[in-house]
Amino acid sequence: MKTLILAINAKYIHSALAPWYLKAAVRAYNECNGGSAGDGGETAGPALYIPEPEILETNINSPYEGILSEAEAFRPDVLAVCCYIWNMALVEKLLGDISRRLPDCAVILGGPEVSYNAAERLETLPMVDYVVCGEGESPFVRLLAALGTALPFSRQDRLAAIPGLAWRRGGKPVWNPASDARAVPAEPGEPPDPYLTEYAERLAGRIAYLETSRGCPFSCGFCLSGRPEGVRFFDMERAKRDLLKLADAGTKTVKLVDRTFNCDPLRSGEIIRYLLEKRKDGSIPPSVGFHLEVAADLFDRETIGLLREAPAGLFQLEIGLQSFGEKTLDAVGRKTDIARLEENFRLLRERNNIHLHLDLIAGLPGEGLEAFRESFDRAFRLSPHMLQLGFLKLLHGSRLREQSGSYGIEYDPLPPYHVRRTGSIGEGGLAELALCEDALDRLYNSGRFPATVVYLMALYGRDEGAPSGDAQYAQKEETGEPSPCAFFTAVGRFIGGSAGMSLEDYIGGVIRFGESLPGADRETLRDNLVVDWLQTNHVGVLPLRLQRKDALNGELDKVLKRLYKAAPVSPGLGTRRAYGYGLLYGGGRPRVAIADYRQPRPFLGNYPLRVMDAEAALFT
Repeated sequence: MKTLILAINAKYIHSALAPWYLKAAVRAYNECNGGSAGDGGETAGPALYIPEPEILETNINSPYEGILSEAEAFRPDVLAVCCYIWNMALVEKLLGDISRRLPDCAVILGGPEVSYNAAERLETLPMVDYVVCGEGESPFVRLLAALGTALPFSRQDRLAAIPGLAWRRGGKPVWNPASDARAVPAEPGEPPDPYLTEYAERLAGRIAYLETSRGCPFSCGFCLSGRPEGVRFFDMERAKRDLLKLADAGTKTVKLVDRTFNCDPLRSGEIIRYLLEKRKDGSIPPSVGFHLEVAADLFDRETIGLLREAPAGLFQLEIGLQSFGEKTLDAVGRKTDIARLEENFRLLRERNNIHLHLDLIAGLPGEGLEAFRESFDRAFRLSPHMLQLGFLKLLHGSRLREQSGSYGIEYDPLPPYHVRRTGSIGEGGLAELALCEDALDRLYNSGRFPATVVYLMALYGRDEGAPSGDAQYAQKEETGEPSPCAFFTAVGRFIGGSAGMSLEDYIGGVIRFGESLPGADRETLRDNLVVDWLQTNHVGVLPLRLQRKDALNGELDKVLKRLYKAAPVSPGLGTRRAYGYGLLYGGGRPRVAIADYRQPRPFLGNYPLRVMDAEAALFT
């Protein structure tokens, strides 16, 4: 029996963990001499060797025909597909074509997108034979054993003994009660080790994912992780071993998918200390960083102190703030000490050694447009390195989906189930925030326009700077500062959606927006864009929109070539230029900005830059 596990990621840079857990579960079962695939009762049957599945890993941006052809070429007897909101539409299309080309292939679905509506999936997708709900390692092994048995008369008994399995009996969907569907064989509560040799071979520098726990102690209404089992932690020595294994696997980022990494302060503190020690003794390369999803208000002072002393780039923290509105947080079941969160965030931010990522969700119950703007502005003024503006998704199995009517929430019936309106915010308000999100991502989260954003926001904050329609909330009376939400919304409205727009074209849009603001100086605007380009793009050549003809260019090029030819070049620079420069004209006498591309700054990824008098540079 040939089994293929198909994993379709959202991006190439992502790697899949679920299929490797499933493959490892089969291997662990076989290593225990083909131990029983049943529950130990009369339906268990004889020991059975299960051929190990093969894994086809791709992403939603790959050519459709290529994915289909690769799956068909394997000629599987069983096709198992990992299902998520980002790939479900593509999965349904693939299954239709695969069922026509491989009519005898049994199809198994698993993953969060099918775990809470399995019967519905079986009714609407006739080509699907089985749905594994919840944790999949043990049910998957037991299902393969049932499908591979030579005793057809016992198959239905075997299927009925698999916890959490949805299947058809007499042509009608049935859903076995879920019980302990944990991995076989393994220590109680722990899945098998997914980091097989083949996993490392295929990782190829992409983001590596790691669990040191499963579940979450919280039960936020928009999330599935806290339903219903809570959290359980894996063995600490296993966690430490896996951290080092992945740090040595060729990746640049190890992302812990623990839903609230620091929900146990003692445990998280021990892991942080361990990573600091291993970075210090050289076991963890300087190029590898660890991404942790945390609740910032749960950090104690000792852990904050450890993080403040961490080497730049070792840690990235993603903080799920969601909202500053206390009533909104109460409505979704989110427990946050806002004052403690802000205090801890400022303590971490002032050292600038950790990439700090704040998350907000638009469309939560009870939060209208004005209230969301206030949350956005308050979050932005904490100066996170990334501020993610996401939109509520009504996931199958989430409490908010079940209670959507009571909150007046309407949502898209197709994945990813984006909110369309709520009792507190309408479609127009959400559309406005979508424009804000677009500009926020391109201008701020990309890290490509730091100087330009400061300059434009200062212009926008003037009394006469707010374009028509924004004046009512562009100025905050209590601070005298412009509303960041109003600013990014204005940019988004001016430029429009930027999906598919090249960086150079987007720069053109930024120039036009800047020039539309009263008091803007064209040369100063260009200077900021030049500085930003040089610090974040190592090509060493300005885009056409920013280039100027000047006799000084030729002279400066000669001087810089001579200077950098004599200077040491870092390994990995390759044929890339060791420097980039651009002439600046704002403020009178020409200056030159010179970027050094030999070594990027840790974790920020930008390059050192100095500005000096252009004439003086010729003799330096």
